[in-house]
Amino acid sequence: MDSIGWVRGSASMDLYSAFRNDGVNYFDADGRLGRPANQSSSFGPYVLPYLMNPDFGVRYENPSLVSSVLQMGYPGRGNLSPADVAFNTLAGQREAALYDQTLGISGRSWYPASTLPGGATTPDGSFNGKPLYLDLNQAGEVRTFDQIVDSAQRQGIPSALIQSYQNSIPNEGELLVRDVPAGAVLTKSAFVANGIAQAGTAVGVALTVGRMYEAGQESYQTGNATPVISQGIRETGGWVGAFAGAKLTAATLVGTTWETGPAYPFIVIGGSVFGGTIGYFGGGSIANTVVSESFLNYMWDGLFGGDDP
Repeated sequence: MDSIGWVRGSASMDLYSAFRNDGVNYFDADGRLGRPANQSSSFGPYVLPYLMNPDFGVRYENPSLVSSVLQMGYPGRGNLSPADVAFNTLAGQREAALYDQTLGISGRSWYPASTLPGGATTPDGSFNGKPLYLDLNQAGEVRTFDQIVDSAQRQGIPSALIQSYQNSIPNEGELLVRDVPAGAVLTKSAFVANGIAQAGTAVGVALTVGRMYEAGQESYQTGNATPVISQGIRETGGWVGAFAGAKLTAATLVGTTWETGPAYPFIVIGGSVFGGTIGYFGGGSIANTVVSESFLNYMWDGLFGGDDP
């Protein structure tokens, strides 16, 4: 059953449409995409980034338009139906041509993307354009397979064309999006960096919890607030430094060739590690020199009544 229920505006009440009417070969955990059953994620080649960012679509964009897209996103401009775009009707062809001629300024009614690993290929097996990763959770509107087919049926698209489209879905994984803000559009390098950063954050949280637990145990056993509060200051400094380091490094690379290059994730991560290291040891220095032991013990007494363990 479709986990998000009946989609408002859909002409179909088919409870199997979430699986593209093929529950053997497709699965759909969230009722939105309908991926092949043997495809554990929408981005198989990028397992770690996908695990941290599961709701992304890939769109291959004209390289000359990438810079403007990263600045303005994919605004919905036009009133064509999803079928006009997906089935490339005459109106859809004209809109797409104008989009290229105006370097993206004219916008489009809908923007095709794909849920397949690395995006969809052309009939000859090649990829045309530069891959951009779209956060579907931030998209204003998303039209999935069954909704596109419903649009085509309502518009009177010949059944033979609809059947051909349905047969092509396993090879293309097409969906349509619009009103995607600039912040939800990532280059491949930024997408990978985002996934690695989130994975690193999860590891960092685990380490912080472990260190704080040990410091808390020491404070409890000795009746001295210094270990746990000093460690808390170190951890805070480390996290603030890591965040600031990543943001500062990313901002420094904006508009440069490094921003879209393969080394981008590692440069940003390096900036985060550098900032986190400075913040952690800087926090330790503050804890040791600025905050007096008497003050820390005063805080401990306020929390635990000053009783020795």
